[in-house]
Amino acid sequence: MEAGRMAPKTPSNRTEERQALPPPSEQPVAERTAALSRTIAQLQKQIRRLRRVKRALAGKAGRLRKIFDRAPIGIGLRDMQDRFLEGNPAMTQMLGYSQKDLRSMNLGMIIHSEDEPARQALFQELVEGKKDFYQLDLRFFSNDRGLRWGRLHDSLVRGVDGKSLYSLVMIQDITREKQAEAELALHRENLRSLASELALTEERERRRLAEFLHDEISQPLALAKIKLASLQGNLSDPCLIQQAEEVQELLGQAIHLTRNLTSELSLPVLHENGLVEAVEWLAEQFQEKYGISVCVNRNTEPMDALPEGVRVLLFRSVNELLTNVGKHAQARRAEISFWQDNDYLYLEIADNGIGFDVSSFPTRGRGFGLFSVRERLRHLGGVLKVNSAPGQGTRMTITVPRTGTEDSAPVW
Repeated sequence: MEAGRMAPKTPSNRTEERQALPPPSEQPVAERTAALSRTIAQLQKQIRRLRRVKRALAGKAGRLRKIFDRAPIGIGLRDMQDRFLEGNPAMTQMLGYSQKDLRSMNLGMIIHSEDEPARQALFQELVEGKKDFYQLDLRFFSNDRGLRWGRLHDSLVRGVDGKSLYSLVMIQDITREKQAEAELALHRENLRSLASELALTEERERRRLAEFLHDEISQPLALAKIKLASLQGNLSDPCLIQQAEEVQELLGQAIHLTRNLTSELSLPVLHENGLVEAVEWLAEQFQEKYGISVCVNRNTEPMDALPEGVRVLLFRSVNELLTNVGKHAQARRAEISFWQDNDYLYLEIADNGIGFDVSSFPTRGRGFGLFSVRERLRHLGGVLKVNSAPGQGTRMTITVPRTGTEDSAPVW
């Protein structure tokens, strides 16, 4: 064989070469098989997880459907045009429409025309994102039961992009609740009327007693004093003169007490001069009795237009509160103020006394007086507010509506 030339391969040489080399695709196939096995395992795991999620979602959907179907209040879904998409059995029963009929209606069709504008305004705020939900008591029409009262709760369901998908509305029939409220209001009004009539009867009896004291007791006592004075001038016995003077003094005390009692019963200063002037007179009497300086601030217009029953109630309230100040406050000075606005009249009594714990006042001696004033004001639609603290004095404010009528104003 010449140099530089390769000897030709014999068949035996080729066989040996093939046996020495590995199969050309044996290694890649094994790798692909392993990778495919791992992928299949991961897919199977994902499938099992998705099946579990599906079963869980199916369970939740079933529970939600049961809640939807068995809820005791009406639940419905509406599109953004206010049309019903679906209603639960309680909704169809309450409204008196079938599911098919309900899908052809919108919510505004069943709402009372006087209540619909308020609902539309709240729903618009809901759509604009100003509210997450709204609740409103309104009237609605039931197909088979007529006009009803309902408590409507409305909220939006939004997608992941924040866009409104549909509305979830719940309606609870509160007709019985509203009827009970109306009956309770009527009972309260009847009780108020009874209390007012009782108070008016009491005031009329006071005046009758005052007239009796004036005509049947005060005048005879005054006449007896005059006659005794006439007889006293004819007496010469010093012992009889002294006894006559003692009788004169006793008669004077009886006349004074009778006149005071007559004034307290009939309140001539209130009926003749008005509320503010009567309170000024009361302040003078209080200052004389308890030695406490009282200032009356007349920062208000004349109140002659107030019904007589209201004036009597306020006057007797001031008398009761001043009596509490005189008995319990240990004050040196008190101040009475009047003012009013378009709707209310305010009357305030403040003192610089020892004060007290407001939360404990019902157990104190002053408690019944304050309770009595509060109850009588409540029948008039008024309130008594007490601000006090130990060592800080007391401020008591009466607030009554200026629209009180004679019939609704209970008197003392």
